Order: sequence, then C-alpha cells, then structure tokens
Amino acid sequence: MEFYSYHGFYKEEQKIGGKYIVDAYLQFQSDEKWLLDELSKTINYEKVYGIVTTEMAIPSKLIETVCKRVFDKVKLFAENDVKNTVHVRIKVTKCSPPINGLIGQVYVELEG
Repeated sequence: MEFYSYHGFYKEEQKIGGKYIVDAYLQFQSDEKWLLDELSKTINYEKVYGIVTTEMAIPSKLIETVCKRVFDKVKLFAENDVKNTVHVRIKVTKCSPPINGLIGQVYVELEG
C-alpha cells in the first residue's frame, strides 16, 4: 500500500510530507471453509487497507510509532474478524528519508 503522509522528526518532513509503503502480512490456518469461496470466510483486505489508511493519516515523528499503531489495529481486527489468524507482520517503509548520504529507504517491521 502506498501513501503520501506527514511523518518525520524534522519540521520540514512534517510540512512537505513524503512517500511511504506499508506491507501487511497476515498468516492464517486454512481448512475446508476456504473452498467455499466466500469473502466472509477469509481476510477482507479492503478493511485492512481502511485501517492502514486511517493510521497513516495521523502524523507522527517516528515510523516506529506509526508501525506500532498499524500493527496493533490490524492485529486486533484480525483476531476479532478472522478467528483463525495466527500471525501478523507489518512493515512501514519511508522512501527517500532526509539522511546525508545515498539512502533509498528505511523501514520498521513488527510481527507477532
């Protein structure tokens, strides 16, 4: 998922914003109910996208804070909506961070 958000430690980052990529990995135990081909029986990624969009719109100084918020909300959703979710991993990538040197991106990842 790609976003233009206003996260960053420096005031300039908070004003001009930047590009972020969020990867959400949800692992679940499958059984014969997946053969029913019903969205209600699996992970609704549209809902996951909505959760991530909401959290990415809240400015934070650190991507660690953003990642933790996204992780907590997605994990709660998965545990309540998709009962057989066993593992969640969220990765928040900041593209072109303002660091002296040639750096394309940095990221933070949480899982559990």
